[in-house]
Amino acid sequence: MGVTNPVNTRNQLYTNISSDKILLGNNSFAERTFGAYGTDMVIDAGTIVARLPGSGEIVPWKADATDGTQYPAGLLLEQLTVADGEKVDTTIVNKGKVAREQIRFWYAGQDFSSVVDNRRVEDWLLDLGLEIEAADELTEFDNS
Repeated sequence: MGVTNPVNTRNQLYTNISSDKILLGNNSFAERTFGAYGTDMVIDAGTIVARLPGSGEIVPWKADATDGTQYPAGLLLEQLTVADGEKVDTTIVNKGKVAREQIRFWYAGQDFSSVVDNRRVEDWLLDLGLEIEAADELTEFDNS
């Protein structure tokens, strides 16, 4: 849940609270290293990632790749800023309930209907154990 204070003076405090969240419950996580190759990157939380087979590093998922990164490995848990050639340790979610509207696609033209090996990306994510929910109902015990 994001909280920002656009106005914070001695007499006024406005607080914007976003209830948008990626995780909806029963999630599992994995520690991974994100590698940026060819360009500086700012990757949003919720972006689908894949693993490079040789190094095991994660990169943005790409449906038309042929190097193994066409198979999703999970969703990025936090926004990352990574310089070209840099490697950053991060966490991905690879199981549990996630909000469909918070899932991001790094490459233009990709969406839930993108196909890899005759299967939609949504099916690959379901196989990982990610349960894609249509809306954030805020029904968890602590609503966090």
